[in-house]
Amino acid sequence: MPESKEIPFVSCPIRSEDFELFKSIINQGIDSRLEAFTKSHFEVSHHTSGRFDFFFHDTEIPLLLRKLSEMDTEIADQWESDILETEYGIDCFDGY
Repeated sequence: MPESKEIPFVSCPIRSEDFELFKSIINQGIDSRLEAFTKSHFEVSHHTSGRFDFFFHDTEIPLLLRKLSEMDTEIADQWESDILETEYGIDCFDGY
């Protein structure tokens, strides 16, 4: 049986709006649906100084998308759109 994989999904400067967004999503912990990121991991980049890497497990991408949509900010909406298009080939401007 094939294993699920982790992918280096987001790498961003520690002092950036993107970092603050993903940090906020991760720090929400268990939500009202009793879901949290339990298979993903997050760490200071070992390759580039001043960056943070968010490794999202592929089975937790739907959770990430839901949490981004619940943030209801322009930057969260843009990340949600980019992830849907990259991961699933869905163009958000055409509806989904």
